[in-house]
Amino acid sequence: MLYDSLYTEERHRAEKNAIFRFIVIVIACSILVQSFIMQSTVVNGESMEPTLQTGDRLLVAQAGHYERFDIVIFQATEEDWYVKRIVGLPGDTVYIIHNQLYVNGEPILEPYLKSNYLHDWPSVNYIYPHRIPPEHYFVLGDNRMNSTDSREFGLIHKDLIGGRALIKYWPLQSMKNLVSSQR
Repeated sequence: MLYDSLYTEERHRAEKNAIFRFIVIVIACSILVQSFIMQSTVVNGESMEPTLQTGDRLLVAQAGHYERFDIVIFQATEEDWYVKRIVGLPGDTVYIIHNQLYVNGEPILEPYLKSNYLHDWPSVNYIYPHRIPPEHYFVLGDNRMNSTDSREFGLIHKDLIGGRALIKYWPLQSMKNLVSSQR
């Protein structure tokens, strides 16, 4: 009887220790993942509408390289991080004529823009007359008429990019994959 009681108590203590170790490991892994691999960010502003809205929460992963149409977060100022879409890669030339984006002289289809973009908004023209240098990117907001982007602040260096947006996870009813299907 005493043996059964000691055995049960020892087993209960071992289960508690296992649960505690599991919780510590999960917390440690979460901190490591969030610190070095993935992070969460909140969208603030209208520059990425209709794709992203103010208050949307994104899961962002660090990446070694970036592709055209990736949505990225980057450090715009010491305090501010922006969310924009990469449209120009190293070696590209970029220009916009009458709201049509051209990369390397070819018109680019942008299905993520508002459908009435080309017809209802004033004509936008912009030319970046040089090839984009290595390790730099040209970024635009999807809401071109209400976006501070590479047309104003120029190219962004890869070291300023915090990561690629993978998933919009909040609000839940509008959860979606943000990894470009156009690659």
